[in-house]
Amino acid sequence: MAWRATHAPQPVIWTRAEIIAAPQRWWQEHGRPPTGDDYERDRYLPGTATLYRTFRSIQEVRQEATNGTWQPTRVRRQPKWSRARILWAVKRWRLKHGREPAWSDFTRDRDLPSVHVVYQHFRSMAEIRAAAHHEPEEQSA
Repeated sequence: MAWRATHAPQPVIWTRAEIIAAPQRWWQEHGRPPTGDDYERDRYLPGTATLYRTFRSIQEVRQEATNGTWQPTRVRRQPKWSRARILWAVKRWRLKHGREPAWSDFTRDRDLPSVHVVYQHFRSMAEIRAAAHHEPEEQSA
């Protein structure tokens, strides 16, 4: 029994500087900031309990890690976008706003898919507009 007690893994004590450096390394490696799930799953990141002992939120850690330059973005948790669903969203957006959406609207408006998703289905804004004017209205099930 004494052997186990003396040879048990020691808990990792994270300093404030290490907590700030960990998401910086993660971001460089993965091209995005770590999420709360990443903090819990990745052994090279401090756990969320460790974060909250030092910071008020994950966003505050991100601000510290980027010297205040990090801008939060909304995470879109929607079903996959099909070509028909994109066109339907463009039509709804046009009716709501009285104009065609611009590329910048696809990056800001939650009711539209991201630009990346749009490029998977269309080659240009002109193609989207032409298709949206010729597609039949979506029918309810």
